[in-house]
Amino acid sequence: MSNWGILFSEITEGMNEVVMVGEKVEEIRKEIQTSYLPFALFLGAKSKSDLPLFEGRDTKDKTMIYVCRNKVCLLPVEKVNEAVQQIIEK
Repeated sequence: MSNWGILFSEITEGMNEVVMVGEKVEEIRKEIQTSYLPFALFLGAKSKSDLPLFEGRDTKDKTMIYVCRNKVCLLPVEKVNEAVQQIIEK
């Protein structure tokens, strides 16, 4: 029954794609993953990447976090607590 409950939650809540771009990607990843975010996929890159989720997300001096759902991204943020809030609020 618990597996069916997890599947139901995944279908109703949807999956978040969290894209992190910049020099401090590893630090941000560690900090953001201290929160319980079961339906989130995390991707990060310090430099340019050819993956579709990273397209058009090059940053020079900042490390930015993009929270995306259903192929649409919310406004980028720099702070982990703001990104977590975006994930939770749906």
